Amino acid sequence: MISRIERLLNVDTEKAKILASKISQRVVALEGSTMSKKKRLKTVLKELGWSNKNIEHFVYGPPK
Repeated sequence: MISRIERLLNVDTEKAKILASKISQRVVALEGSTMSKKKRLKTVLKELGWSNKNIEHFVYGPPK
């Protein structure tokens, strides 16, 4: 997760680690819902203001 954040957002490792922990905490907080794991991750990234393009690349990987 950290390497994808670094690559997509062009940030250093420390900032990527902090962001990854925030994302993980929010995804875990949504665990009680009926959404799939990917849907929860997409929801959290959308709340953080990520673009749809970056969300798709982060969740599913870069286009082939």
